[in-house]
Amino acid sequence: MTAAWDEAMAADEWPGPPVWLHGDLLAGNLLVDRGRLTGVIDFGGLGRGDPAVEVRPGWSLFDARARAAYREALGFDEATWVRGWAWMLSGSLYWLADLWDSISQDDREDTIRYIDYLVRHRHD
Repeated sequence: MTAAWDEAMAADEWPGPPVWLHGDLLAGNLLVDRGRLTGVIDFGGLGRGDPAVEVRPGWSLFDARARAAYREALGFDEATWVRGWAWMLSGSLYWLADLWDSISQDDREDTIRYIDYLVRHRHD
């Protein structure tokens, strides 16, 4: 965990101008019909900034094969990919720490397993 966090903190900043982003491309904000994406909702995170936040679906929605295709399609450099998985790591750690006393043991264990998976497969 510490090595992953240190790696994320050492990643180069986004070198380009801010870009438009959704900022919250998670399952609850995507409309799917028969396995096809049909819409994106909840634009509360819409803004301009570092596009690395858009890596999040790769870790929250896709298996390893689909994540690799998504990564290729995005065309991000390595530093942007690192900042992207760091978004997921940061959010998961925050969620776990903030809600520890109010979530179920199963949710705790699922989140810990997810964090472990993310850290172990961050370079896949």
